[in-house]
Amino acid sequence: MITVSRLLRQARRAQGLTYEKLARKTRIKSVFLEAIEHEQWHNLPEYPVVLGFVRNIGATLDLDEDKVAAFLRRDYPQKKLAVNPKP
Repeated sequence: MITVSRLLRQARRAQGLTYEKLARKTRIKSVFLEAIEHEQWHNLPEYPVVLGFVRNIGATLDLDEDKVAAFLRRDYPQKKLAVNPKP
């Protein structure tokens, strides 16, 4: 099954871009690019920021932004929210 990380990695490599070159084009730190490609979600900011990163990366790599965002929604782990039984 193709994941968002695999899709982005393949597109980046197909264009011959390193993390540093892609970081300059997208203005996203290379540590965040690496974390996305290695699915290290705990090393990334909150989901809305990651969604913006992924859309930006997808646009830079000439991918369909909506498709990339859909893959991210599927692959991004759900966070467990603490529910207060007595509000």
